[in-house]
Amino acid sequence: MKMKLDDIDKALFPIAKNAMRLLQDAELLFANGRYPTAVAVAISSIEEAGKFVIRSRDASHGNTPSPKPPKHYSKHYELGWYYWQLAIWQVLLDTFYDFKSWVKERPEDEAFYKQIKDLDKKEAVEFLQAYMFESEEDIESYVKDKFSHPCYLEVRGKAQSHRIEEIRRTGLYCDTDSKYKVVRDPEDLTKSDAEEWLEHARFAMSNMKTWHEILAKKAQQEPERDK
Repeated sequence: MKMKLDDIDKALFPIAKNAMRLLQDAELLFANGRYPTAVAVAISSIEEAGKFVIRSRDASHGNTPSPKPPKHYSKHYELGWYYWQLAIWQVLLDTFYDFKSWVKERPEDEAFYKQIKDLDKKEAVEFLQAYMFESEEDIESYVKDKFSHPCYLEVRGKAQSHRIEEIRRTGLYCDTDSKYKVVRDPEDLTKSDAEEWLEHARFAMSNMKTWHEILAKKAQQEPERDK
């Protein structure tokens, strides 16, 4: 059974609130020159945003969430996946609207314009996916070239290689190998690294709200099912 939107709000609000708290703490650390810890806390904020996406999708689909919290890798990958979905929608919708305006100005395409002029956003994206591209790889290549924040599309790849977790641990721990050679040192993370991950965290926070709005719209469109 799907949860009602109000119930989802109550369940997920503490996660969203904690994600924002972690981002604010990371900003304070950055302002005070504590760059390695700022990186670690910013990534923790991103992880909470990833958890928010996982839990909200499970709730909207009627899935029973695991009693165990999602693993670091899962949260990183989930947010990376969501960034790609967001980018695909944004880029393909912009492309569709430009295409529709172009068709509208061509009298010889009047009949075709009538077919596409009333497509909603979902239909517009599906139209381009079906007629403009031959494969998922073609879509990703096009979107990466057009998306206004291409660096965010690297999160999924970094999650797959567990690179994000390595960076988070580097911000917190100093480790040595069997010969006591330092193999992980927080001092390796710089102000530039902190700026990068804070920007990722801010982007995650803003789009956590977007994801919730998508769920809210979907819930309003679908009739409530009987228990």
